[in-house]
Amino acid sequence: MASTATKLSRTTTRHVLVVPALALLFGLSACSGGTPAGSEPTRSVALADSAESITSPSDSGEFVGDWMIELFERAGQTVTGDAMRQQGGNMTLVVRADGTFTVTGTGPGAPEPAEGTWTSTSGTSAVFTMDGSGVEATLDGDRLTLAGDNHVLVFARY
Repeated sequence: MASTATKLSRTTTRHVLVVPALALLFGLSACSGGTPAGSEPTRSVALADSAESITSPSDSGEFVGDWMIELFERAGQTVTGDAMRQQGGNMTLVVRADGTFTVTGTGPGAPEPAEGTWTSTSGTSAVFTMDGSGVEATLDGDRLTLAGDNHVLVFARY
C-alpha cells in the first residue's frame, strides 16, 4: 500500500502536469502579455476584419477530429503526453466541422470541459478562439500544434 506521502506526490505531479497545459490552452494567448509590436492580435474581432483570407471550417476537414495531447512545452520544459498519462492526467481536443471545439482535461484539479471556436486560415493553419482570445494552430499530417509566445501544445490525431 502506498504511503500518504507517495499518494500526495503522485497527486501533486498530476496536478503540475495537467493544469498548466489546460490553463495555457484555456487562456490561449491571454497570458502572453499582449501582442508583440508590429503584429496583429489573433482575436476573433480581428479575424472578422480580414474575412477574405478565412476558409470556412467545412472547407478544412483536416482539422476536424479527435486529438490527444502528445507534447507540452513551456519555459524550456517539455512534458510528453505519455508522461502525463502515466501520472493519471490527459488532455483531449475534439474539433468539429461546425467550427467549434471542446477541450477536456483529466486528472486532479482539471477544470470542466471548455468550448471554443476555430476558423481555418488555410489548409494547414487555423485560429482557435476561446473567451475572446485566439491562438495560432498549424497542421502537419496527424499533428496539430497550438503555439503561443511561451508555450507549445502538440496534439496527435487518435
